[in-house]
Amino acid sequence: MKYPPTTRRDHEQFCVTEKWERRKTATGKTGTHHHNYELALHDGRILITRISHPVDRSDYGPDLWGHILREQIEVDNAAFWDCVKNGVLPDRGRQTEAPPNAIPAGVVSILIGTFHLPEEEVKGMTATEAIARMGELFSKPAEDGDAEAVKV
Repeated sequence: MKYPPTTRRDHEQFCVTEKWERRKTATGKTGTHHHNYELALHDGRILITRISHPVDRSDYGPDLWGHILREQIEVDNAAFWDCVKNGVLPDRGRQTEAPPNAIPAGVVSILIGTFHLPEEEVKGMTATEAIARMGELFSKPAEDGDAEAVKV
């Protein structure tokens, strides 16, 4: 499919529609040379794109626009134009949610790493049980030769 030349205004419209955040400088200003935007993805990466001033109807050349699509905003032309023209957000995958009774990673680390509980035992616990067990182990008085007691 043939797409029209992409303008800086189209680029900015994409960022606004997908709710990219305008980046600020270290002094808290938004900068004067470019409009810089960032988007935090579910996998922990942060995409960064910049739009040169003036944000107007001047278009990007095909090579520069190809680079921006691939390296900065990580979408194809179809997804870009669907977002700009129709407000359809690009598919960036789903955020994976922790199971409702997942044990916090810090608790798992303490039970296995500090108190040396077997991993299989910890896997068999609910979050409530794991937190209670950690509390018991931390409140247990430390005695010489007691592998489960930890001095705090």
